[in-house]
Amino acid sequence: MLLQILLVAATLLAVLYFRLARAIAYEGGVPRFGKPGMLGYIRAALRWTLDAEGLITEGRKQFNNGPFVIPMLVSHWCQIPSEIVG
Repeated sequence: MLLQILLVAATLLAVLYFRLARAIAYEGGVPRFGKPGMLGYIRAALRWTLDAEGLITEGRKQFNNGPFVIPMLVSHWCQIPSEIVG
């Protein structure tokens, strides 16, 4: 029973790690908010969860009101200014 629990936990951690590693390897040509690497991705995603408005404001300043990608705990979200879209 304990062995099964450990195997399930190890499998879940491995899936989470590889999914996160794949998300970090985003090469879409649009700059990503946050520092490079896994910890930078996690920090930005947690910041998005806790203070989305502040993150968007800082991202607009950092990227001169241009488009940028915001890492999230589940996926990505691309912030595109309305001047570009409309």
